[in-house]
Amino acid sequence: MNAVNRLAAIRLAQQRISEPEQEISVLEKGEGATPESGFSEQLAKLMKNAEEVIALLMVRGI
Repeated sequence: MNAVNRLAAIRLAQQRISEPEQEISVLEKGEGATPESGFSEQLAKLMKNAEEVIALLMVRGI
């Protein structure tokens, strides 16, 4: 595997790892959930779609 392909593979692996880590972090917060943590969780899920993030921020008045 050449360096370019290796770098692309590493970046893809990092992306695949970071998504479950974020979900685990949210779950570990567990019962102490507040409206703000719920908002943060929703925002994290919506980050892939910028229009939804903007709409959510507008609803929140931010």
